[in-house]
Order: sequence, then C-alpha cells, then structure tokens
Amino acid sequence: MAYALGIAFAIITCGATSGGHFNPAVTICLAIWQGFPWKKVPYYIFAQIFGSFLAGLLLVGQFHPQMMALSAGFHKLGLSPNSLGGPGSILCSFPGAAQTSYGYLFFIEFFVCSFLGIVIWSVLDPANPFISPVSAPFTIGLAYAAMIWGFAFATISTNLARDLGTRIVAAIFFGGDAFNRYAPIAIFVNIPATIFATGVYELFLRDSFVSIAKGHLSHEEGEDGLVRHLTKTGTIEQGAASTLRNPNGNDYNV
Repeated sequence: MAYALGIAFAIITCGATSGGHFNPAVTICLAIWQGFPWKKVPYYIFAQIFGSFLAGLLLVGQFHPQMMALSAGFHKLGLSPNSLGGPGSILCSFPGAAQTSYGYLFFIEFFVCSFLGIVIWSVLDPANPFISPVSAPFTIGLAYAAMIWGFAFATISTNLARDLGTRIVAAIFFGGDAFNRYAPIAIFVNIPATIFATGVYELFLRDSFVSIAKGHLSHEEGEDGLVRHLTKTGTIEQGAASTLRNPNGNDYNV
C-alpha cells in the first residue's frame, strides 16, 4: 500500500508541472500516441533516471549503518550484497537463487508492464466514464500495488528509471555485479511491453467516436456540413445531431 500511495502522491505533486509521468516507457508512449514533443523525451528520461539515482543516494544515506552491516554479513557468508535479501535488493530488483530461467523472468516482466500500460492508458482516456482527475493518481497507484502484491515474489521492475538509477547506486556502494544478467530485463523490457499495451488500447479499446469527432471539429460547410458528414459515415444516427452539443449549445462534445 505504501508503494501505491507513493506513486499517487508523486503524481499529485508533480502532475500539474510536468504531467506526472515518472516512467520513461510512459513518456515514450505519450510521444508515440498522444503528441508529446519528441524533443522533450530525452530531458524527461534523464530527469527520471537522475531522480531515481538521487532517491537511491538518499536511501543509502538514511540507512547507511544498517545497510553496511548487512553487506558485511553477506560477505562473511560468501554471498554478494547485490542479491535477493541483500542491501542491494533494497535499491533494485534481483532474482532469487532458484530463479534461473531468464525467459520466465522476461515473460513476467512483460505481462506486468503490459497490464500497467493498459491501466494507465485507460486512466488517461478522456472518454472513460469511470475515471475522474481526482481518482486518476490513486487508480494508477493501486494498479502498481496490485502487480507488486501479485508478482513481487517472482521479481519485477516495472520502470526503467526506477531500476537503472538505483542500480547505479547499488553498483557504487555494493559492487559492479549489480549489473548482472538479469539487469537488462529489469531495465529495458518495460519499454516494448508498454508500447505493446498502449498500442492495443489505441487500436482496440479507445472510443472511436472520440477519435473521429476530434478529427472533424470544423467543416467547410459549417455545422450542417459536419452533421451531414458524421451522419453519412455512420458516426451518429439520423436526427441525433443535438447529442453533439454541450448544454450551453455552442461546443461539440468531443
């Protein structure tokens, strides 16, 4: 629940300034599907990774004695601090000793990130009647929490920036083996998974009426021409033109 609330509070705090996307995969998908400027994408991704790096440094600073003691204990046992249960795993994800199938880890990560991508896109869909601006941060936070409750035991990352930034911190304090064979899965799989999920939403789940109407806000023959076009294409039924207007009678409901 703390993870869910943390994400919700982050969106509430930063949403009005930056849009509240802290995941590079989401930023890339916004550029692909929603017109977010590509020239801003590198700056956003750098800020996201750097923010994760700073958070990792803060975490080590807060619990430095305890983490160093745990690291020393792992060394005495002949284990790497960058392994499940070690201080490195406080910062980023590491699979258990028995999790040797990287195909399995890839599949779990892809599924989890696809689920999150579809939920995020449904929350951002203005045609979704079940979501309000007030509920959006908590819905996204609960989606992340559900995946953590359900799949954390199987090892998941969900966010390039969150994993890479803190993994660098783990490498600085506990050794370069933080970038092990699992690291590319944790860092990169969320990007194609999120692109796939948002693509599915755009192609099959988004309200087509909204998309069509948005593309025809004006017509060379005015309102009558617009209504005639939408009626001809089957977007609206004959005689239902009044449904295109807001109660104030001068704006289209798109």
